[in-house]
Amino acid sequence: MPIGRIIGFEYIFNYCDNLTTLDFTEDNEFYTFENGVVYTLDKTEIEYYLPGNQETSYTIPDTIIGIKPFAFSYNKYLETLQIGANTTTLFFNSFYNLPALEAFDVDPLNTYYKSQDGVLYATVHGTEPSRYVLFKYPANKEGDTYTLPDNTESVNRFSFAFNTNLSSVIFNDSLRTISAHAFFEATHINEIVCPADLETLYLTYLETTQIQTIVITGPNLDFPYLEYLEESQIFDDLVIYVPDAYYDDYLAILGDYTNNLMRMSEYPLT
Repeated sequence: MPIGRIIGFEYIFNYCDNLTTLDFTEDNEFYTFENGVVYTLDKTEIEYYLPGNQETSYTIPDTIIGIKPFAFSYNKYLETLQIGANTTTLFFNSFYNLPALEAFDVDPLNTYYKSQDGVLYATVHGTEPSRYVLFKYPANKEGDTYTLPDNTESVNRFSFAFNTNLSSVIFNDSLRTISAHAFFEATHINEIVCPADLETLYLTYLETTQIQTIVITGPNLDFPYLEYLEESQIFDDLVIYVPDAYYDDYLAILGDYTNNLMRMSEYPLT
């Protein structure tokens, strides 16, 4: 197909679930196609992993430095993904929706990313001892409970998105940020308990989750962009429990959403 540079393969071929091949003219200056994957011509970036590619395992070539946004989207076959030592640039949505994915495996020589028990983490450079961002939890990883390692600093956007197995995520005490979209379309997570030292929690886009209860255990938690919530994002069923001692503080912080607020002493014990 005669072609110039494409911005967003996933938008052009969205819902093409059976797409297995793309043909580029020999004189194209931008892309090459091999075994169900579109690369930049110099093979340093992955542009698009075709949704109809039926391989269950994929090893990213050693030449790959970066993976484009939505490069891995809506492929329902891929179960394991190996990331090499030289991949240094991932976007929060590079691995957007892979419903069969069970595990990441990162080369130990990679200083930007690592895998732990199949979960993908990004290194926070300049921290000593090293701290990490939970970058992506595989959507089909086995188990209904996951506990974050002690050295986790933040939870990335879309990190638990589309997960169908988890019902409980236990955050480490030193976690600082839970990003927007972290639980996007995660089907069984309906409560999160925030550690006392958590600094930032994004309430925006919670309507795309099943979360109905948020337990806040510390003071002065920041809710960025709360003023930009649209009416469709008003959480009729959401309950936010806060420490009794900080109830008035959170009343002031949450403004229009004070109807969602309750004291910790009212939390139902089971």
